[in-house]
Amino acid sequence: MSSDVYEVKKEVESEKKVQEIEYYRPSFWKRIFLIFFDALICFFLCFASFNAIKAIVNNYTVIKDQTIRLNEIKLATSLYVESENQIIDIVSYYNSVDDVSYGAKEVYLKRDIDSFFTFLSENCGENVEKEALSYYDEYRLDTSILYENKPYFIEKDGEVFKNEEAKIPSKAYVENIYSPFIVGYCQGLLNTKLPEYISLQKSLSNVLFFVEIPISVFLGVLIVYYIIPLCLRRGRLTLGRLLFKTGLVNQKVLNVDWKTFTLRFVIFFFAEIVLSVFTLCIPLIISLSMMAFSKKKQTFHDYMLGIEEVDTQNSKIYFSLNEVAKPIGDSDIEKFKMK
Repeated sequence: MSSDVYEVKKEVESEKKVQEIEYYRPSFWKRIFLIFFDALICFFLCFASFNAIKAIVNNYTVIKDQTIRLNEIKLATSLYVESENQIIDIVSYYNSVDDVSYGAKEVYLKRDIDSFFTFLSENCGENVEKEALSYYDEYRLDTSILYENKPYFIEKDGEVFKNEEAKIPSKAYVENIYSPFIVGYCQGLLNTKLPEYISLQKSLSNVLFFVEIPISVFLGVLIVYYIIPLCLRRGRLTLGRLLFKTGLVNQKVLNVDWKTFTLRFVIFFFAEIVLSVFTLCIPLIISLSMMAFSKKKQTFHDYMLGIEEVDTQNSKIYFSLNEVAKPIGDSDIEKFKMK
């Protein structure tokens, strides 16, 4: 147990004796729970930030025009419909509609596929349309796609017809033929054969992945792991540390100053959060492993700066050794302001 105890000793000159203060490391599971609690709060803040940032970005004229044009193309392909002010693919739309029979859905999906081929001819050229039609015939005649050992389609005089004699229900045609073809082939063709559509998708995706998501994540992490601890500065408390009564101390077992804490946040964000995005969370896994198995139970960013986490259930973290000699009062608060 001695390895889990810290001691701060201060000689009080007036009494000529040593005052000892002991700290204990919080249990591993307490730290896990507070990490989870802080991460949960961070997630909700990131989500709220994302919605706010997306609303702001979408108000820019360039982004707004690109979104409008992309939606126009989607609707023109007949692979998408507008429902409740949203553009959704026809497969998802018909799956969500309960008041339309499977017979009607079969007719609508077949019609939409035919309209898509016309769109290809007008916007991508006849060669692309012929290639798509050829694949469509091969797909419908594929002998690996059967219903009770009966083919869905048959070939007659070089043309493909629905196998009426098999009496296959419309639901099977919708779920096993038309819907998979639209999702697996038509939408893929749209993403590879139409240059304007590809360019718009790429532009809006870049805004999403390089602007909206990074900024929202940064704001969420900044608020939870930096701004709140700057405000709750005794022990540099996140809301999780406040709830589970733990705090941070420096190498002298005193409160972490704001410069060191700022450097800690920089290491945490860039060396662990950002790198984890590109390395399958390996830096975060290493940091948590260090917290679990290292001698002083430090995460990577704390190890780099000699910072340790202590249990404050029955103890208090001090700003300086001068504060140890007497309780802090209102007149002493000015001494501990950040400069």
